[in-house]
Amino acid sequence: MSQQLGIIAMVDIECAIKEKSLQGNIYFFDNMKLQGSEGQGTGKLVSAINGTHFCDGSQADEQILNWLAYGLDSLPPSVPKSYLSDRAKHTDAQGIEKLQNLIINNGKVNGTESTSEKLEKAKKIFGISTKGHKTNSRFGKIKLMDITGELITDLSDQTAKISSMTPIITDITGEAVEKNVIYPAAYGSPDTVTDGWYWAASVDSSKQGIYAYTMHIQLHDFDKEQHTWTPINLTHDAYIRVSDEPKINGFTGAGIGFLPML
Repeated sequence: MSQQLGIIAMVDIECAIKEKSLQGNIYFFDNMKLQGSEGQGTGKLVSAINGTHFCDGSQADEQILNWLAYGLDSLPPSVPKSYLSDRAKHTDAQGIEKLQNLIINNGKVNGTESTSEKLEKAKKIFGISTKGHKTNSRFGKIKLMDITGELITDLSDQTAKISSMTPIITDITGEAVEKNVIYPAAYGSPDTVTDGWYWAASVDSSKQGIYAYTMHIQLHDFDKEQHTWTPINLTHDAYIRVSDEPKINGFTGAGIGFLPML
């Protein structure tokens, strides 16, 4: 069975958008720290690819890399990506019920209120709807929420923290791909936490050395005037170190051998 290596990219979305760069605004983690990965929690991760060879030096099995990106100021990754739309539908149902209490006299809203007052009242009931950028119809029409999952109804409220859209990995390129060390592709998954897609790659572990690869990450900036999300595409390099060192036994801390019987 192929060995699985998970790589997490945490992005400080607000700072990355402000600086138009992931440099200093992205933090990598993987599950190979005990196997020799370096740069955990920084933007310069070197993931260790070890121990995928037989004793005669032949390749035993390929390593599989799996990438996931999350935002420091997005909804927690523990909730499914459908949470936003599910929450919006729920609040719409609540809003319709509340709106019924405002309807009087042949279905007309109280005539003493101005149009702007009616609009503000409707916003407080249903929340503020936004639209994705016209070149990115994937998101369609969504609502603004804060990082606690509550609808945002007043953009002038300085205490309201808009939950950013989760970063999206759009491609994996660079030296490791060009030299056929890794073979990346986007895969479909029934896992709603990853929105049904994730990036993975198999590694040719016979090609030892340190190789760079480039992550292409799409962020989204919210325009308060136009009520739209605009995509911003950025890139950042990370590395893999392929070696024929055996994997360390997670129970004993030793190399290849039998587990102790207690």
